[in-house]
Amino acid sequence: MLEVHVLGTSSARPAYGREVSGSVIDTPSGQILVDCGEGLQLRMKEHSARLKNCGMQQRLRHTRIRLLLLTHGHLDHCWGVLPLMQSMALDGRNKPFVVAAPISDISFDAMLHGGAYVSLDDPGIPRVDMARQWQQWWSLGATIDQLGYEVDWYVVDFSTGERWMRLNPESGESELLETPPVLFDGAEVRPHETLHSVPSCAWSVTLADKPGRFDSEKAVGLGLDDSAVNKLARGIDIEVDGKPLTAADFRGDSRKGLSVMISGDTKGGVPSFMELGEQGEGPNLLIHESTYTDIKQDKAEEWMHSTAKDAAKAAQAMGAEHLLLTHYSSSIEDTTISISEARELHASCYAADDGDIIRVSYDGISLLRWDGRGWSQIENAFL
Repeated sequence: MLEVHVLGTSSARPAYGREVSGSVIDTPSGQILVDCGEGLQLRMKEHSARLKNCGMQQRLRHTRIRLLLLTHGHLDHCWGVLPLMQSMALDGRNKPFVVAAPISDISFDAMLHGGAYVSLDDPGIPRVDMARQWQQWWSLGATIDQLGYEVDWYVVDFSTGERWMRLNPESGESELLETPPVLFDGAEVRPHETLHSVPSCAWSVTLADKPGRFDSEKAVGLGLDDSAVNKLARGIDIEVDGKPLTAADFRGDSRKGLSVMISGDTKGGVPSFMELGEQGEGPNLLIHESTYTDIKQDKAEEWMHSTAKDAAKAAQAMGAEHLLLTHYSSSIEDTTISISEARELHASCYAADDGDIIRVSYDGISLLRWDGRGWSQIENAFL
């Protein structure tokens, strides 16, 4: 199962009780944080306290986060990173931490040839480019000697395909990678280029395919003893009376691994999303920004954001099974219209609130919402 804890649904600044971006994807192998706006660590603490007080088994703690994925450099998506990392240090973290983000092609090439601390004064580099911010974070103590734990820093650029580089603030070195790095050993983590005013991407997290159901009746029907059946069930080929039996022949078709994607900020019509649809690799759940409603389509295009209907088109294009709206403008107080407009194009759609918990499993999808006393399931949130 994949479980997403939505900790911020506002765009640009807090509004109507909503905080800025940040979500935790809880996987069987650990927790992944996607974006980290201001105050995120406090929201995590409060959210986890609610879980504990309500007798829930889940816990969100910054010590359990293994990977941080940043969608882009705007401050409502990353201003809480350095304080979070420093709190990890104060709490005695000793496990490695991985950070990944997109940067501009200009900063990528500059760091590739000049190292991690090369001057990034080219006017073509956005002021909030993550490369610039990382250099400042390092100068303020985001290094191993100051934090006390190892941090792996990875950047990706999409200007000529997908290029990856590892940065080392301790040595100042940069390393161009021949293949994408394994960011998380318990799931496949992939970036998908999006269209925003600064370098940006969506991130997908996909579990390994699940083996098909083992046909124990078939095995027992052949008169196999328990030892032979157990070997076949573990995927071990055997031989009985001189005849080979292949373990794969006793399993049904495998099931595609569960997948969640979070878009970050983007305008509509993203080519990488269309490619996912063509490849049949759309996620079970797409969490997509829906900054505006139809009435502000012009604003969405001007500021390179999406309307709720744009989000629905993205879900359609990539073949996402379910759609969750988020990242609302301060002009939106009630998300009812957003849901209505998105459902014109994608029926299985709902709008997130801060504190929502979304569970994605092979049995389906469910949304739990905090009501001030506990979480209750929203019936018919998704179809």
